[in-house]
Amino acid sequence: MSYYIEINAMQHPFPLDSVDSQHRVMFSCNFTCRAVYPVSNFEREMAKVITDNSLATLGTNLWYGPQVSIPDGDGPYIQLSSTGGRSSDWSHTSKYENLSFQVLVRGSDYDVTKTKIHNIYTLFNGLEKLTITV
Repeated sequence: MSYYIEINAMQHPFPLDSVDSQHRVMFSCNFTCRAVYPVSNFEREMAKVITDNSLATLGTNLWYGPQVSIPDGDGPYIQLSSTGGRSSDWSHTSKYENLSFQVLVRGSDYDVTKTKIHNIYTLFNGLEKLTITV
């Protein structure tokens, strides 16, 4: 179980300047998180937020980690990757983790793919006081 104090977007979703090997457009957005230490399974927990809000299904159109194989097809397909964050903070009684992650959405249809990343952006940006158990 992990407790997230806040999750915020680092920028508005943006299209990448290239397409993937299947000629699908790609959109990206990066997020920062402040959480109470320890966080148990960061990438899996962020994926759970997406699935719990009916934006994707893990293993079907959502994957996390660097070694995923995105299938052929129109998508949109979502890949979530940890991007490290910054150093932890300490208070008198607690330790806080400052994590970050990237959401990459790829798909054949520009508008459908853009809508998907915007829905994820809207879900995470400004999210506060969230307990996640996986």
